[in-house]
Amino acid sequence: MAKAKSTMTAKTSTVSKATTLLRKGTRAYIGLYGAGFQRAQMRFNQVKGATDGLFTDLVERGTDLETRALDFAKVAQVKTTERFSATADKVADMVPVAANSRVAELEAEVASLNAKIAKLAKPAKKAAAPKVKMTTEKTSKAA
Repeated sequence: MAKAKSTMTAKTSTVSKATTLLRKGTRAYIGLYGAGFQRAQMRFNQVKGATDGLFTDLVERGTDLETRALDFAKVAQVKTTERFSATADKVADMVPVAANSRVAELEAEVASLNAKIAKLAKPAKKAAAPKVKMTTEKTSKAA
């Protein structure tokens, strides 16, 4: 009977040692994740502090660039219009006078024809497909 008691005590102590080791391992695992979270939070706060005014600074720079781009585009538009007008005048001078006088008349005719086409181009209604009546014949079983 003493031998049975010592066996039970040895099993109990082995189980308690295993349970203790398991708890320590679990605590170490959780502690590892806790330390990782704390480090990540620390880095996040550092980066956040470094970039607090960055967005407003970028908005100001973007506004400045937008203003410059609009000014540049307006100047380019004016220059392009002037060059086009000068070139169009040169070409008009080279074309015979009879053709130049008729351009406005032809443009008006094209506009009126386009208007007529737009009126006629309304979407047509789809024609309904004729309904087919299905009939079935009763068949009898062959004996």
